[in-house]
Amino acid sequence: MQKQPEKLYIVTESKAAGGEKSTTCSYIYNGFMRNELKNEEGSQIMIYNPEEEITYMYNPEEEITYMFNEDLKTGMKFSDGEDVEMDQVDLFDTEYEDFEGLISAELTTLNGDEVIYMIAEVDEDGIQVQTCTWISTKYKYPIKTEIYYNGNFAFGSEVLEISNDFKIDNTFFIIPDDIQFVEFDDFSLDFLDGLDEADFMGE
Repeated sequence: MQKQPEKLYIVTESKAAGGEKSTTCSYIYNGFMRNELKNEEGSQIMIYNPEEEITYMYNPEEEITYMFNEDLKTGMKFSDGEDVEMDQVDLFDTEYEDFEGLISAELTTLNGDEVIYMIAEVDEDGIQVQTCTWISTKYKYPIKTEIYYNGNFAFGSEVLEISNDFKIDNTFFIIPDDIQFVEFDDFSLDFLDGLDEADFMGE
């Protein structure tokens, strides 16, 4: 499988078991990443700056941006008190051949495009999680994903558009000047204490 391009434009549609849908426009350029997510609740922008090793998240309608360091814990706690970490994923360095729990992989096609179709299974606290992933050999990027919990569909996503033929530069990943910055480790999320994992995940 060839090396992933240094820049990508991706439009992805995601859906959950409950029927919730969202659309994400992603821009990847020299390690920088910008995700623009839209769903029924509104929109949100996430920008990852590899030079600062910081992720910025903000709502375009608000004037506050939350900042996450790469190794910073979120402060979000489930009912068991476990802290949830924000794991950064470098899409360009991801080795899909080392996919955790991989049980099968085959070269096939999806909508006329050559892909590697992989199935992985892991056990997470007694829940059998199966992940089916179709990875484009041209872009080295997952263009379709389906996740099942104990055999039941939980989440899926599919790329509607993908291209490396567009113009972009680093200025596209700059946070607007009128945004107020908030360090996430100083931001209290005590109101989440007492929620179980299903509530947190919107189930």
